[in-house]
Amino acid sequence: MTPTRDLARVQLDFARALTAPGAGSAQDIDARLRSDLGIPAAERLRVYANAYFARVHDVLREDYPALHAAIGADAFHDLAKLYLLAHPSRSFSLRFAGARLPERESEWSELVG
Repeated sequence: MTPTRDLARVQLDFARALTAPGAGSAQDIDARLRSDLGIPAAERLRVYANAYFARVHDVLREDYPALHAAIGADAFHDLAKLYLLAHPSRSFSLRFAGARLPERESEWSELVG
């Protein structure tokens, strides 16, 4: 594999590890990352994954303020987590992060009560 193709593969695995936890990519990328300053690579990857989720969560909250207000912060957090696990982003842009959230109405409408 050429260095360019290897880098592209690492970047793809990294993106998958962030957007689709448990898909196997985290282990693949973990083996390619070096530990630094006493922090294991897997822990460093979790930092990125948590930051990614927090950012997408904020975008969803901004895009769906009425839903957030109706079900509350804790339920919205849970809904965002389930949504992102079911529908990981396929775009580099956050603009479409919540595009499929309305399709999940049957799940969140129960939370609105």
